[in-house]
Amino acid sequence: MSAELRREKIVDSATQQFRNLLESRYLQILKAASDSFADDDNAVEPTCKVGVTVEWDAIAPSTKVAVKISWSAKFRDESDDIVDVEQLKIDFQPGGEAGPNGGA
Repeated sequence: MSAELRREKIVDSATQQFRNLLESRYLQILKAASDSFADDDNAVEPTCKVGVTVEWDAIAPSTKVAVKISWSAKFRDESDDIVDVEQLKIDFQPGGEAGPNGGA
């Protein structure tokens, strides 16, 4: 089988599998998004989010094409911080003055 034909068949298989999964799970995906919106007066309108993973053997002439979808109404919280171990820590004493040697 030519590389072009193989590519076409893998893409067709993955596309059809994704379509079937999305069609069969559509109402569950919609419900998950709607449920996350129901109890929060400050929430913006719910958004359906679906993740797709496609796997196949890159070399084998005959390969299994596996498609997985995941969905959820995700709540998100995030934080970041920069840690610079080279920077001296300065402990400020009451009255706004740094202690000797940076407070050490």
